[in-house]
Amino acid sequence: MSPINGIDHDIEESDIVHYLPDHIIGKILINLPVKSLLRVRCVCKSWRNITVHSNFIQQYNVRGRVRHRLKNSFLLQQLINPSCHRCLVAREDQFFQVFIQHWDIQLGETIVHSASAGLLCCESWAQVGLFFVCNPTTREFIELPRANSDIGTCCIAMVAQTSEPYDYPVVRLSNYEHSDSILKCEVFNSHSWMWRLIRIVHLHHGYELDTSSSVLVNGVFHWIVHINIEDEDEDEDEDEDENGSPYILALHIDGTGFGEIIGPRLEWASRIAESEGNLCVVYDLDIQFEVWVLRDFVKRDWFRKYVVNLETIAVASNWHCLGLLEEIMFIEKDKKDLYFYYVKSGRFMEVEPGCPVTEIDEFLPIEYSLLPCKRIVRSS
Repeated sequence: MSPINGIDHDIEESDIVHYLPDHIIGKILINLPVKSLLRVRCVCKSWRNITVHSNFIQQYNVRGRVRHRLKNSFLLQQLINPSCHRCLVAREDQFFQVFIQHWDIQLGETIVHSASAGLLCCESWAQVGLFFVCNPTTREFIELPRANSDIGTCCIAMVAQTSEPYDYPVVRLSNYEHSDSILKCEVFNSHSWMWRLIRIVHLHHGYELDTSSSVLVNGVFHWIVHINIEDEDEDEDEDEDENGSPYILALHIDGTGFGEIIGPRLEWASRIAESEGNLCVVYDLDIQFEVWVLRDFVKRDWFRKYVVNLETIAVASNWHCLGLLEEIMFIEKDKKDLYFYYVKSGRFMEVEPGCPVTEIDEFLPIEYSLLPCKRIVRSS
């Protein structure tokens, strides 16, 4: 039989797929669920190359969120004690419903420090300096080399590169010489697969890093630095520090450069976050939340962008802002009830009323993603 349109019809139907161009195969594979897609990667080098390409991954991530009707997802971490640790996921779907799911990635006794582009950076409870990077979507995880320090981690920040070559530098700050005011900065590079000591960061005397929140804005990690209350009591008879106010520590993603940012009333700040590409600070006041945005970095020009009046919602309640992401504020009331607050519309949405979720210690935005945990070397 003569070939028609370049295809020999004597070929078995199972072999026809080998004659299809890559972009057609990609359109077929992109409709598979995650588990099936991961199996497909093992079929042949060609299919593997198609499914690990950054364009395919980006399109698959978007389709996955639409397929599962997900808009925003947040990791809720409860650190009850070293032997009792629980992670939950709060998801908002396109029907404006918020529901809770149990996090089913098992890495033993670990704490999640940071999240970026669907990847999570975790540390072992039992072994100091032992870190993992995992992807809850693909259930893939990998152990990182030991960090070069015997001192416990102060804070961890990670950012994932979502285009090829894939990379996820991890910045680790730990107390140096057992001092809260001196920090050792180490950076893990996923290409060289090793940690490197970058610098020693000196905070103002008597100050310590607030590790409850950090944010990456324009390639720079930010943390609030507060006065250490114990040191303040010990030094109350000494002259007041000329820089006696809290400030924001800014550290470049590769750890090479750092600086200090002065903000308005940082002693009342509960969170730092990002708002439309700018650094912002969230304040927990008695009857309201305020969001202040750094409008001009050079001039240190801050302005109040949002005010959330809590008196119109409930009376005599204990409100606490757990985080802010893309104009959505995640709020805890009386350490038992969780809410999404949509800043622009002023709408409140309770997270699964009656769900027994109490005393959240950590709030991290997470994404549906196929991003690999380790560097992918594409086969020729």
